Amino acid sequence: MIPEPQQTYLLEFLAALGPAAKDFVIAGAQAIKFTLPEARGTKDFDFLLDVIPLRGSHTPLANILRRLGYAPVEGARNFQFEKAIPNSTEKMRIEFMAPEELRRRNDFRVEVQEGVHARACTGGSIALVESESHALQGTLRMAKRSTPTCASPRPMRSSCSNS
Repeated sequence: MIPEPQQTYLLEFLAALGPAAKDFVIAGAQAIKFTLPEARGTKDFDFLLDVIPLRGSHTPLANILRRLGYAPVEGARNFQFEKAIPNSTEKMRIEFMAPEELRRRNDFRVEVQEGVHARACTGGSIALVESESHALQGTLRMAKRSTPTCASPRPMRSSCSNS
């Protein structure tokens, strides 16, 4: 479903988050793969964050990202993080989004924790509520089996017509 090495990076990230992983909903192209396995793959993960629980959490997101080798993308103002993919010229990127109603005044960012922001996302609150769980399976680098659960927004049916 999710190709390598992205799946391994996702499993490592979710494992490092521990119980806080429930506050991260996969969005974007990787989320589409849960419904359409043949959808195009990307080298990034977009996460919609349930910010309120994360603000009160004792899970230090900036430290977890750093420990996993991610650094803020220059100019992204702490809502995009990336790390090099070994033996490749490509990079793995993580981007955070959050419900628009939580954004700062006169800014497109939502403060999550110290050193971590999210881009304001219209409809983010709806996508958080309308998400569904998916089981993932894989092996982490230290041959440790991992079977976390992640969530993605439910596909919505359109009722558009051509009249």
